[in-house]
Amino acid sequence: MIHKNTDGFAERNFRPHGRIEMWTEGAVVHLISEGPFNREAVIALGKLANEIYASIAPGTRFVNINQIRTSLMGTPEALEMLENHLKSLSAAPVHPLLHVWVVGAEVEGHHLMLPVIQAVFARANRPMMVFDNLQAAESAAREALDRD
Repeated sequence: MIHKNTDGFAERNFRPHGRIEMWTEGAVVHLISEGPFNREAVIALGKLANEIYASIAPGTRFVNINQIRTSLMGTPEALEMLENHLKSLSAAPVHPLLHVWVVGAEVEGHHLMLPVIQAVFARANRPMMVFDNLQAAESAAREALDRD
C-alpha cells in the first residue's frame, strides 16, 4: 500500500493551496482532499496520482473515493488543470472505473462548485458520482467493481 500526499509534489515557485492525501486499499484508491484549491495543488495532485497509478497493474479494476473536507472552492486555473488531468486519464493504461466523491453539507462552496466540477468530469468523459456520506459512496464503489 502506498500512502502519500501532495506536499511532496509541490512546485517550488508557488505554494499549493489545498492538500490531497491519497492511498490504495485493495481495489479502491482513497483520497482526502482539503480545499480551497489553486492550480498548484491540482498539478501536485496529478503528479501524486501518476505515481499511485503507476503502482497498479494495467487492466486492474479500481475506483477512486474522494472525501472532500473544509472547502470545495477552486480557482478557474485549478478547474482547468483538473480537466486536463482527467482527460489524460482516459488515455492512460491505468485509470479508475469510477470517481466517487463524498461532499457533505458542511463543505464550503459545495452548492456552487459541485455542478461546475461535475461538468468538468463530463467534458473529460470520466464517470463520477457524488454522495453526502462515505457509506453510500463505498456502496456505489462496490457496485461498480462488481459489474462486468
